[in-house]
Amino acid sequence: MEETKVGAARGESLCTDVQIFDTGLDCLCNNLHMETSTFALAYVEKDPRTKEPSASVYAKEMPGKDFAGITSDRLLMAPCLNFIELDTQIRRLHAELDEIRAQAKKKFYRAHAATAGV
Repeated sequence: MEETKVGAARGESLCTDVQIFDTGLDCLCNNLHMETSTFALAYVEKDPRTKEPSASVYAKEMPGKDFAGITSDRLLMAPCLNFIELDTQIRRLHAELDEIRAQAKKKFYRAHAATAGV
């Protein structure tokens, strides 16, 4: 798991110290190479609005081709040719969100413990 610190994510955030967590996994789907890390956690140690930690999940840009009139930047997965492929991709998205939830939980509890003096 790679952790990088970046400036404002997509230029939309007022925060200057956002941490992005990326699984960096790849897979082959429909004989097309696609990145399997669709979502990422953006965590801020001290939100300038609240002075408390805050977090959000965002959809990462995914290079690819348009599908059924939907632009590639709006797709969460490669087109699937059957239900088994679709079900596999949906399970992958669930697992990715579960992993992001676990990362955020650790960060929030760590921040709470630090402020409580534990």
